[in-house]
Amino acid sequence: METGNGKLLSVDEVSKTYNLSRYTIYTLIKTDSTFPCLNIGLKKNYRIPSQLLEAWLDQRIKERHYYGFNVPSAEQLFNTGRN
Repeated sequence: METGNGKLLSVDEVSKTYNLSRYTIYTLIKTDSTFPCLNIGLKKNYRIPSQLLEAWLDQRIKERHYYGFNVPSAEQLFNTGRN
């Protein structure tokens, strides 16, 4: 199925494409309000817009990269333990 945000993927398709477990995807749907998904129908029939998912993944990678390399300055290292 196509939308303005690309193809709508099922949880199984996302699982196979990105090598994630279905459990991980459902956990993201439940716990991360920024995770792009649509609930179609009454029985939690989720669809994930492919372009929005790509943008979401890119943003998460950028955030992790930014926070992952937070190196303290020399002054911060020098002052450690002097309080």
